Amino acid sequence: MKFSYVRCLLVMSTVLASCRGDDDSLEDAVRTLRGQVSALLERRQEDYKLLEESLKNELEKNSQLSSLRDEVETLRREVSLLRGNQQKNDHLTLQWLSSSVTELRAELTELAVAQNTSAELQRRQETESELHLLRGDSAALRRETEELRADVQKGAARAEQAAGDAEAARERSQAAQLTCADLSQQHMGDQKVISVRRSGNTFEELAAGWADSEAVASSMKQETVVPLIARVGNPPLK
Repeated sequence: MKFSYVRCLLVMSTVLASCRGDDDSLEDAVRTLRGQVSALLERRQEDYKLLEESLKNELEKNSQLSSLRDEVETLRREVSLLRGNQQKNDHLTLQWLSSSVTELRAELTELAVAQNTSAELQRRQETESELHLLRGDSAALRRETEELRADVQKGAARAEQAAGDAEAARERSQAAQLTCADLSQQHMGDQKVISVRRSGNTFEELAAGWADSEAVASSMKQETVVPLIARVGNPPLK
C-alpha cells in the first residue's frame, strides 16, 4: 500500500512538470490528480476499514486465546490444589470407609440378635406346644390309670364275691354230700333190714351188714365230696 501511494506521487510530479507551460493543461492535470487522489483516498479508507476489521478479528482471537489461557491456568491451579489435597482426601475416604464398615457391623449385629430372638421365640413356642401335648398325654394317662384302677377294684370285688360264692357253694356241696351219704347209709341199712327180715338172719349178721354199709358210705363220701371240693375250690373269675 505504501509503494502504490509513493508511485502516485511520482506520477503527479511528472505530470505537473510537463504541464507548467500551459495553464489549461495544468488545470486539467490538477483535476485529474484530484480525481486520482480522491480515488486513492477512497481506496485507502476501504483499506483502513479492512485493516480495522482484521485487527478486531485478531483482538477477538487474542481475547479468546487469553480466556482459554485463563481457563487453562485455572484448571492447572485446581489440579495443583487437588494434588495437594490428595492425602487429605485419602484420609477422609478412609474415615468414611471405616464409619461405613462400623455401621455395617452394627447392622449385622442387630440382624443376628433379631434372628437369635426369633429363633429363641420359635423354640419357646415349640417347647410350650410340646409341654401342652405332654400335659394332655399325662391327663389322658391319669384318666386311663383311674379307669384301670376302678376296673381292678371292680375285678377284686367280683373276685372276692366269687370267692365268697365258691365258699358258700363248697359248704352247700359238702352239706349235700353229707346228706347224700347219710341218706345212702340209711337206705342201705333199710335194705339190710329188709333183706334180713326176708332171709331170717340173726342180729349179729344184721350188725355186720350195718358196719359194711357204714364203710361203703364213708368210702363213697370220700370219693364224691373231695373231688367236688377240689373242683369248686377255684371258681373262674367273672
